[in-house]
Amino acid sequence: MISAIVLAAGTSSRMKGPNKLLLPLLGRPLIHHVIESVAASSAVEVVVVTGHESARVQPALTGFDVTIAYNPQYARGQTGSVRVGVRAAHADALAYMICLGDLPLISTSDYDRVIALFRSCHASDPKAVVRPTYRGIPGHPVVFSGAWRKYLISETASTGCRNVLRRHAEHVIEMEWVNDHVVRDVDTPETYRTLLPFEALGQISDGFRKRRHDLK
Repeated sequence: MISAIVLAAGTSSRMKGPNKLLLPLLGRPLIHHVIESVAASSAVEVVVVTGHESARVQPALTGFDVTIAYNPQYARGQTGSVRVGVRAAHADALAYMICLGDLPLISTSDYDRVIALFRSCHASDPKAVVRPTYRGIPGHPVVFSGAWRKYLISETASTGCRNVLRRHAEHVIEMEWVNDHVVRDVDTPETYRTLLPFEALGQISDGFRKRRHDLK
């Protein structure tokens, strides 16, 4: 099985006030779009790691079949949230797909493409790691073989996941992406405003594209 872990614990410090995960997009919280796409993928389970303003973020997950794991040390960075998420996921998972809660343009089919490549690579390399990139920029989701589980739950350095990618490059397969959706996170008011044209187009997820087609 593939376990998806969505990191949704950050403080949104660069947003200068609002919690970026709760910003409105197509009439719903931004995080809602991410969870919708991940939950509809071929991942068998979805673990959402909350932290900052967890009591406000959690209601945005209502209606989804997800496991919520709280990271009390969310202010210390993503490594701790990865650790919490992997611990909450199935110990015998074939792989852990690390997703970011502020990448709303990644569609279900995008997640499934990364998973499909991982499955293909894992057949010949039990320690395979698959990572999408866009014009040389590393993106998400990153799929780690379950062989890295002990490492992911024991790493304490703030650059924990990156250590695997850097030190064990021979196991890393980079997947060049055709658009910037895998790197287009929402960290600042400026990056949030760049999403607003998508409000009119409805180009957020496969689900929205289908609904627009049905309305024609």
